[in-house]
Amino acid sequence: MTLAQLRAFLAAYELGSFTAAARKLETSQASVSELISRLEHELEHILFIRGGRRLIPTTAAVELQVHALQSVTSFDNR
Repeated sequence: MTLAQLRAFLAAYELGSFTAAARKLETSQASVSELISRLEHELEHILFIRGGRRLIPTTAAVELQVHALQSVTSFDNR
């Protein structure tokens, strides 16, 4: 699990789409999608239900969000 994956996850969680997350992170939608896919593979859990125009966070995503936010905030405050 990398900080880039956690940042992509948090942006997607907050904004509800990979496209909006990519804009916020100043990267491509494909990059955000790949980071999230790798994170899901590593965690062995689906984090978002993809469909329609918005991502729907799963229970695993809700649980991860708190820890991801703490990790990224802790690192950024160094």
